[in-house]
Amino acid sequence: MGDVTEQDSRPVDDRLTLEGGRLALAEHARCKGEQLRAGYGSEMDYATLLRLLEDRDCVHFPASLEFDSSRVGEGLFGSVVSRSGRPGDGYTIYLHEKLRGCDSDVVAAVLYLLVVVNYGDFATARDAEVFGAAALGVEQEQYYELVCELADSI
Repeated sequence: MGDVTEQDSRPVDDRLTLEGGRLALAEHARCKGEQLRAGYGSEMDYATLLRLLEDRDCVHFPASLEFDSSRVGEGLFGSVVSRSGRPGDGYTIYLHEKLRGCDSDVVAAVLYLLVVVNYGDFATARDAEVFGAAALGVEQEQYYELVCELADSI
């Protein structure tokens, strides 16, 4: 066991593993976002987004997209629901119906939600921001502001 600090009673080795894992996930999300941008460009339309959802190099598990506001929590622009509880069976990404027809908003929203498809519950909002920003070729703060505006528009 490692040393124990006053701020956190977990052994140092355990904290470093968790922190290292989070940092590694964020870096992997950034790299995957950059890979996505290299393959699909930073200005995707709806048809390109649908092709992206079929690309297992970018989207690790099957995912479909539906506009159904009843499946999206209040104040949110979208949600991800597992089809069976097993990742290999895939996910449905539900978007609020107010986003329908605005390709750039749909793309930004789906990119944010894809980290749940790719990384499950371990993914954080920061990972979603890192991935989406890298995929669109913008700064993380700019992407954060964009998704906040999307959520506020609902």
